[in-house]
Amino acid sequence: MTLTLLLGGGAASTSYAAPPSGCGILPNTQYVGRYFCAQGWTDMTLTVVDVEGPRVRMQGTFQHAATGTQGSYLLRGNCYPSSGRMTLIPQGWVQQPPGVHHGGPLGVVANNGQSFTGRMLHRTCGEFTFSRP
Repeated sequence: MTLTLLLGGGAASTSYAAPPSGCGILPNTQYVGRYFCAQGWTDMTLTVVDVEGPRVRMQGTFQHAATGTQGSYLLRGNCYPSSGRMTLIPQGWVQQPPGVHHGGPLGVVANNGQSFTGRMLHRTCGEFTFSRP
């Protein structure tokens, strides 16, 4: 998100980038990676929708290459700067494929917001790894 101030009288405008969360997560950035669940490794992109203090909202878009299954859902959670720990909870589907359940990632944001690794919060899932491209 960018805030632009327009000053009257022909003065130049100034833009300020929105501040990151305390974990280094910036609005309008993406994390690309994959996670493991019962169906096998699945590619996913997490797009940061909004950041306000420790609160983070993202959209997860996934595709399972072997089956062609794809979909997307919204996530909301918190990132705690003291530990880098972030938990994202599914909030609802944007596009739900038949027979698919969503899970939320629980992990650690590291390298000033460059990477996010941990486990998916679903009984049939395991690890994930995401990074900024």
